[in-house]
Amino acid sequence: MATFASQMASADPAFRWDDPVTTIVNEPMSKDTIITIKPLYLARAEAAMYLSISDSMLDKLVAQGDAPKPRRISAGRTAWLVDELDAWGRARPVSDFVPPINSGYGRAGKPA
Repeated sequence: MATFASQMASADPAFRWDDPVTTIVNEPMSKDTIITIKPLYLARAEAAMYLSISDSMLDKLVAQGDAPKPRRISAGRTAWLVDELDAWGRARPVSDFVPPINSGYGRAGKPA
């Protein structure tokens, strides 16, 4: 049985998984159909994980004004807009650091 991804890739070469909402036109949906929807907001822990930083580092960057501030969702509830996290992450400068020895980069023990 073909997977949904392979069916979509073969049916529509312009199909992209990074689209917020995947829509199937002229095909009935089955119980095996997977539709992905990009979240609008992320809570603190998920926002930090999304950016590959710790919760405390996210708090520090927000306090310094170096990262997007959370939005008030309701009384006592805040979260970060995914689009703002995306824009902030893409605007970060390219690193000139060498990957750590144990990162899997190159041969074991030393970078190639």
